[in-house]
Amino acid sequence: MRVRILASGSGGNLSLYEHDGFALLVDAGVDPGGLASRLRQVGADYTRPDALVVTHGHADHCAHARAYAEGAGIPTYMTEATMRVVRPSSARHVFRYSPKEPFRVGPFELRPCAVSHDVPQVALRVQSDDGCAAVIATDLGEVPSELLSLLVGAQLAMLESNHDKHLLEVGPYPRFLKRRVGGPRGHLSNDQCAELLRVLPASVETVVLMHLSEKNNRPDVALDCAADALSDRSATLLAARQYDKQLFELAPRPREGSLLEAPDRARVDAIARAIATPSKRRTTEPNPAQLALKLL
Repeated sequence: MRVRILASGSGGNLSLYEHDGFALLVDAGVDPGGLASRLRQVGADYTRPDALVVTHGHADHCAHARAYAEGAGIPTYMTEATMRVVRPSSARHVFRYSPKEPFRVGPFELRPCAVSHDVPQVALRVQSDDGCAAVIATDLGEVPSELLSLLVGAQLAMLESNHDKHLLEVGPYPRFLKRRVGGPRGHLSNDQCAELLRVLPASVETVVLMHLSEKNNRPDVALDCAADALSDRSATLLAARQYDKQLFELAPRPREGSLLEAPDRARVDAIARAIATPSKRRTTEPNPAQLALKLL
């Protein structure tokens, strides 16, 4: 399976998943013409996807969903809540999916996970028929326990690291917007992302920091925070800029153990509670999430 990150940030979001000649687009923050241009730039041998899945109803993720569905005739999958925002004029190429149930699109199984945001939003696990899996989770204010289960066995994790708390506090946003971004229905901070990374399943080989704010974060700050969280394990760490074009090749491999192999609900709930109250600084003591693992 190939994963292409073609846009990530408040200016528009776009990622592509390719397997067995099928191209699945997740989110429509860039118009079809912009997608075709990006695909030409990266040397792809096609200019349009075979299907589109939209995660939620904010413009940087769904603004061009109608153009894909109605203008280009591309099968487009949305939740009921997102459909009410996009308001397609025809149901011909539009399909509804549940935020609680897996569904198939071409050679992919998609597992959604509802996350806390100020509109209904999902994280997605995209798994190809050969067992390769990637998880994309942006636009969430808290880490639900279900997200930890979603990451088990995945090779690529694309996780929000939206803002640095200090840069948000001293930045140009008005106070109400600062509260929204930093609140439980807003966006993950660098610190929250780092707490999740400390208990990342061992299957994950590559981490990409996503949806970085151009006003309240810097790539070097986000990467430093994440690198500290991953210091005791081997993983490739990258940060996606707004219009970077990054390609990842995922290859099937024998099943390996992970920190959360076949997790039970009590365990992931305990870890999620620990992540919700992150440690203020790194010390030689285990952080709450690591301690939860040991105790369970």
